[in-house]
Amino acid sequence: MAGIWNINSTYNVNTKRMFSKLSFEVGQNFAARIMNLDKLTGEVLLKLLDGWQFSAKLQSGVDILPQGLMRFQVEGFEDGKLQLKILNTDNKKSNTEEDSIDFLLKSKSINVDKEDYPLLNKMIKHEMPLTKENISNMKTIVDFMGKIKQNPEEENAFIGKYMQSKNVLPDSPKGQEIKDTLKSFFNELKNLSEEDILIFAENNIDLTEDNIKSFNDMFKGKGNLYKEIKNIEQQVLKDNMQKQPDGNVKSEKIYINAEQEKQVVGDNAENIKYKEGNNYTNTIENQGGNVNSEKV
Repeated sequence: MAGIWNINSTYNVNTKRMFSKLSFEVGQNFAARIMNLDKLTGEVLLKLLDGWQFSAKLQSGVDILPQGLMRFQVEGFEDGKLQLKILNTDNKKSNTEEDSIDFLLKSKSINVDKEDYPLLNKMIKHEMPLTKENISNMKTIVDFMGKIKQNPEEENAFIGKYMQSKNVLPDSPKGQEIKDTLKSFFNELKNLSEEDILIFAENNIDLTEDNIKSFNDMFKGKGNLYKEIKNIEQQVLKDNMQKQPDGNVKSEKIYINAEQEKQVVGDNAENIKYKEGNNYTNTIENQGGNVNSEKV
């Protein structure tokens, strides 16, 4: 069955939760999303644009869990928690999101057109770190999906290039099998929205015909099920964060514990490298083998 797979599938790839210490200075401000909020204590679980998560405490209460990015200022460190103040109000929210994305992209030398910012905002919503690789991969699959929706000839062009790379004649039995398999996959792919693609990527689900069918059966029209699962996942993460040792104050910097999901990529036990998580859609595979996808 046709599907889109991670190009690193030949390696031993495992999802690992990475822990580190982040440093902040009093007066420093930064942008993050509030993942969880305890109204009684003011404690929050924050997630930075690059994927790191940590717990903190707000000096002023928040009644409703804000959506999107918020800007915070570091006020100090007390009772094992980073003490924060919310800087931006609701009418400055969109500017905060765009300014924060601009800052992150420039700091990591990532060039992105302004027209791609809506996709970046959706990636943040779906908890995907804005790394160069994640952005490139998501743009590739979203752009390709858009092309085959608008012009069916894009499907034929891709199938033709695929068979040519495999030295398969289009009119041969093998060629017909490849065409039927990819056509069937593309028909399912075209039923997904951009939001659906992001859900697949967020949860590291391979884009295969069977997975797309199962996804539509389970979640289309049943969005509450997916939302409930994510709420449970965030509550478990919050509980785990609260069990970690408190951060330490050193010099003028405040050090706090943070965590991030990454993938360990290695070809043997003694040669392991850490690579940013959420790798996605680099190759298209059918029953006969692999071929690099066309960058669109």
